[in-house]
Amino acid sequence: MGSAAPVSTLTQEEIQEATSKLKDIENGTDTFAAVDRLFDYSTDPKYRISLCCDTVLNALCKEIKEDKGQARVKALDTIINIAYAQENKVMVGNKEGLMSLLMDVIKEDKGEARVIALGTISNISVAQENSVMVGNKEGLLSLLMDVIKEDKGQARVKALGTISNIS
Repeated sequence: MGSAAPVSTLTQEEIQEATSKLKDIENGTDTFAAVDRLFDYSTDPKYRISLCCDTVLNALCKEIKEDKGQARVKALDTIINIAYAQENKVMVGNKEGLMSLLMDVIKEDKGEARVIALGTISNISVAQENSVMVGNKEGLLSLLMDVIKEDKGQARVKALGTISNIS
């Protein structure tokens, strides 16, 4: 039986370096490199706990709102990776505005971003502390039912997973 990966923390400077370019969104600067850097950190389980902070989550949420392309997909992938750490599920699930943002992505997108948004909701609904909150989110159950009716692929699987988690 394998042991859990050791937990390492990113320094404040590393988090600042990875998120600093995201602050340039207002200037029209391409932020894909910064989101990609956060994604790279998030793929390593030893960094996921230190990435679960308001600075990172706020920057990722802003990118999801403002980008409709690959930067949005990377930001969503980064959030789902951060939420894979059991210790992070509650904080990610309770991030103000995140559930509504994920629901907007599910409504707007029919591709990869939709599947990742559904996977994120399913992932955070695994935590018992989140299952009631997710289940009570206004409009979510009907949105999940719409996905189940419309989609035949992974989006349907993720929607069914969320319903299973909250029931």
